[in-house]
Amino acid sequence: MLNNIESGKTGKLSDLGAAFRMLHASYYDYEWTWACDRLEAEEGKKISEFTASDIIRIVEKWKKSVIDLDNMLYEDARKEFTLSSMTGFGIDGGDEVRKLDFEEVRGEFESNSVVSDIRDHIVKKSALGDELIERMKRVSQK
Repeated sequence: MLNNIESGKTGKLSDLGAAFRMLHASYYDYEWTWACDRLEAEEGKKISEFTASDIIRIVEKWKKSVIDLDNMLYEDARKEFTLSSMTGFGIDGGDEVRKLDFEEVRGEFESNSVVSDIRDHIVKKSALGDELIERMKRVSQK
C-alpha cells in the first residue's frame, strides 16, 4: 500500500479507503500468518510439527509474560497513589488532608478503574491460558 502511494498508483482518497478496508477485512489472516511465522522462528519447527506439550509450554510462557506485565502495570499504578505523588493536593493541610483531598479527586487505589481493569485482565488471561492448557493436556493423553 505504501509503495502504491509513493509511486502515485494510489492517488485518490477512495483508493486509499479501499486499501484500508481490504487490510481491515484481512487483518485476522495477516495476524495468524505473522504469529505462525514468529512461532516457527522461535521454536525452530513448523506449526504442523507442534505437539500438545509444545503448545502447553508456549501458553505457560505467554501466560507468565502477560501476568508479569500486568503486575508491573499494577505496581506502577500503585506509585501514583503514594503520598509523594499527591503534590498539589491538600496544600492547605497536613498529610491526612492531602490524602483525603487526593482520594476525593482520584479515588482509592483498589477501587480505581485502571487498577480494577488490570486485575480483571489478569483473571481473564489466567483463565484463558489455564483453559487452553487443560485442553492440551487432554489431547496429549489420547
